Order: sequence, then C-alpha cells, then structure tokens
Amino acid sequence: MYCGLNELSKGISSAVRVLLDDVPFLNLGVDKEIINYSGLARMLIPRIESQVGFKVGEHAVIAAIRREMKKTHEESPSFLSLIAHAAIFVHTGMFRIDLQRNSPQLSEKLCELEKTTNQEKGERFYQIQRRTEISVIAHRRFLAQILKLIDKKDVQKITDNLAMISIKVPPDLIEVPGEFYYFTGLFARRNISIYGLIRTFNWISFLVSESQAPLAYKRIISALEQVKQFNSVMEKTSKQK
Repeated sequence: MYCGLNELSKGISSAVRVLLDDVPFLNLGVDKEIINYSGLARMLIPRIESQVGFKVGEHAVIAAIRREMKKTHEESPSFLSLIAHAAIFVHTGMFRIDLQRNSPQLSEKLCELEKTTNQEKGERFYQIQRRTEISVIAHRRFLAQILKLIDKKDVQKITDNLAMISIKVPPDLIEVPGEFYYFTGLFARRNISIYGLIRTFNWISFLVSESQAPLAYKRIISALEQVKQFNSVMEKTSKQK
C-alpha cells in the first residue's frame, strides 16, 4: 500500500511522541540536549518500526524528535528556570490519619479542632475531604484529640512519625506541566515513599517518613543547586551564540 511522505512523517512523529512520553525523564534530557539525538534515534528506531509497520531512517527520527521538542517549547515556559529559586522548609513530628466518613458531624468536629492550631508556633493541620473519606495531616499533638472525637471503627489507617517537606515555588509554575513528575521522580530514584501531597498556589508539600526526611531534603537541595548551575551554563551558552 502506498503511503505519501506526509503520512510517513506523521506516523513517525506520532510514534516518537508516544515513546518520549513513555520513558521517564527522557524529555528533560532531550530538551536540554544532554542526550545525543543520533544515539536516541538509533535506540528508538526498532520500537518505532514495530509501531508504524515500515522501515524508518535515522535522519527522519531525529527530525521527528526535534519537531516534538520544539512543540513542547512553544506550549510551555521553561520548567527549570521557574524552580531554580524555590525555597524549602521542613516540619517534623507529624502524622496522617485516614477515616471513613460515616458520621455527618465528623467534618464539623475536625474543623473545630483545626481552629486550635497555633500557626505562630509552626503547627499545621490539613484536611483532605472526599464524599466517603477524610484524611487529616497534622502535628502529633492532635492525634489523641482526634481519636477522642471519632468512632474507632472509622479509622482506616494511622501513619505516625512523618515529616512534611514544603517547597515554595513561583506562582507561574502551577501552569507548567511536569512539576509533580519532577519532584516525585527525585524521591523515587532514592526509594523515598510519599505519604501525602498537598498543592496550593505557592506551595507544594510532600509527606515522608521522618527517617527519610534528611535524605529527601538533601535530594531536593542538591537537585535545585544543579538546576541553578545548569541554567547558568545554558544562559552563557545562549549569549555566545
């Protein structure tokens, strides 16, 4: 069956887009030209051919990769430039309790308890409410009080000895795809479990075990420092062109 050049190009581009999306963090390496285009193309060719059903050339695949990355640039601002100056804070001595929402008064009771939070002393109390469940993330002193307010059979799980790592980010970041992908990847590559995630306009907060909090903190600090250095190099390179 005859297939025109446009159809061939669209088929290769579509396959490249799928493969780039399926390989974690590959987009970042290609975006910053850390990964060699020719080597990447050779790696992808067998998988592309299995998807499109015909032989493809290396140059055609490289062109498709470049088109895909150009499209990504046009669709969103630079993620790395936005997170370069993020600030990090850590709160320890926290817990998470997950509850079945069997009582119509449960939410009201928790809201009243939340009012006693002493923000000036650094206390935190967060509720995540669904129709059938409520999760509370708070400092440890609230746990005993919550247990007095509820029916014990409504408790799904209590996870204690947690720490919250909060990252203050630029407001514009909320419009940029990839923030969770980036930060959760930093933790995943060090086998750090995430017990909760809260995203507000200026903040992203991750709940991790207290034993892993120092590693998680160092991981983010190190990554952001590398981002700053990398952005600096890219700016200098751009000016020299």
